[in-house]
Amino acid sequence: MKKRTRAYPYCCCVPLFLSLLIGGSLSCPLNQNLIAPAHDQGTSLSEILKLPGRVLGRGRNRKPFGHDRVTTYLVEEVTLPRPTEVEIRGKKQRVTRAFRVTIYGGPFYVGALGYFIGLDDQLVGMGIEHTNLDAVTAVTFDRSLLREGAMLTISYAGINRTELPERLKLGAKERRR
Repeated sequence: MKKRTRAYPYCCCVPLFLSLLIGGSLSCPLNQNLIAPAHDQGTSLSEILKLPGRVLGRGRNRKPFGHDRVTTYLVEEVTLPRPTEVEIRGKKQRVTRAFRVTIYGGPFYVGALGYFIGLDDQLVGMGIEHTNLDAVTAVTFDRSLLREGAMLTISYAGINRTELPERLKLGAKERRR
């Protein structure tokens, strides 16, 4: 049997500590928390994902790219059925609109940590995988994140960051159900 050194426990604990540290720092910049609705006064995230939206921007790329074989994106504006109170950059605000950013590609891996979608250096939010694993959607309430020409990124747990081959282009006027 091989003799273990005194450094062995530290070698086991350091990766765990680093993963917790990285995971915690990635969730901090989200700065937009849905405040728990009090008995049917807010809109849940699952509702927002199902509501029809107005397309603000849509990518056209068809060629898979990067680790997750991403292809294109879709940005939609969703009108909420009732005003919801959220926290954006540390301030509580009542909002009537949400924005869905969907990145297509995959198949995306389903794991304990999840995907993060970003625009330039700003985190849009934690992504939710679609049931057929061909897309990941993040929801934000902060319209200022959506800037013409922004670079879209997706990463699993903050690693394997992939930049989409096309920049964000806004201006589409179609409706989607």
